[in-house]
Amino acid sequence: KLQFLYLIGVAGTMSGDGYRWRQTAYELTVIMPIPANVKGKNVVFALKDQRLKLGYLSTTVVEGKLCGRVDVEDAIWDIDTIDGERCVQVIIAKVMGSDPTPWTHLTEEEAEAKKDTDLSITHKVFFDVQVGAADSKPERITMGLYGKVVPRSAENFRCLCTGEKGGKLHYKGTRFHKAVEGFLVEG
Repeated sequence: KLQFLYLIGVAGTMSGDGYRWRQTAYELTVIMPIPANVKGKNVVFALKDQRLKLGYLSTTVVEGKLCGRVDVEDAIWDIDTIDGERCVQVIIAKVMGSDPTPWTHLTEEEAEAKKDTDLSITHKVFFDVQVGAADSKPERITMGLYGKVVPRSAENFRCLCTGEKGGKLHYKGTRFHKAVEGFLVEG
């Protein structure tokens, strides 16, 4: 039985000063753009006691206690070109069995600095989903959208849910290829 009841509108790629990050149910990826002259030996990466420090040369870009639990022994970083930009990419495994709610901030310090952000739900949308046989009774997935945090994304998603733009701009008939109970669906 599908029991997904919410969608965090700020999930996806988030950004801080000098970095961006994204998450799945299993890991965090932090992406920090770097200048061409920065080599691997110039990268500062430390992850200890749930605290992350990331930077290069004498520049600290991220420093603070992570907002959720991660496996400090299961983290890697590399230098790569991402979206045409030279970056350090850090991948950190989340602790399985910890709170499955998607993080809204990377560090507690970032959360404190942005605590006045209005996280009220501006719109609710739904999918009626059939699970199993084509003649099975549809189940409703209700999602809250955070339009004051991500106004354009929330409005675009709302329009795709209602189909109000016409043509093929809707989710009707879309199939899900992955469902994690109580956390997410992907299609």
